[in-house]
Amino acid sequence: MQFSRSPRPPPRPSRKAFRKHPTLPAMTPSDETRSRLNFEVQTFNIYGTLRKVETQVRNCGPSASVINIEKTLLAFEEKRRVSPDDVNYRDFYDYISGELIRWRCPGPVMT
Repeated sequence: MQFSRSPRPPPRPSRKAFRKHPTLPAMTPSDETRSRLNFEVQTFNIYGTLRKVETQVRNCGPSASVINIEKTLLAFEEKRRVSPDDVNYRDFYDYISGELIRWRCPGPVMT
């Protein structure tokens, strides 16, 4: 039984001759240093040219009301784990539902 060699695949085109899409320009040496995704985003140009802006950090940590909600939740879970018959589920779920509605619907905060 004779085994024949499979034919070699055709040689790959060079990087300079390679084009991902016929309407995109060929990559220049300066483009090769940039990431491919960045290059495609810049050449897509549907919303105009891209510009760099400074990032603003707005996460200042949890507020006191969020901490109180977490403490209430943890206390409820601990009490439910230790003695499930002594827990007032209806009051807890009413409290949590009210807090969720308050956070979902912005408006004046009632304290």
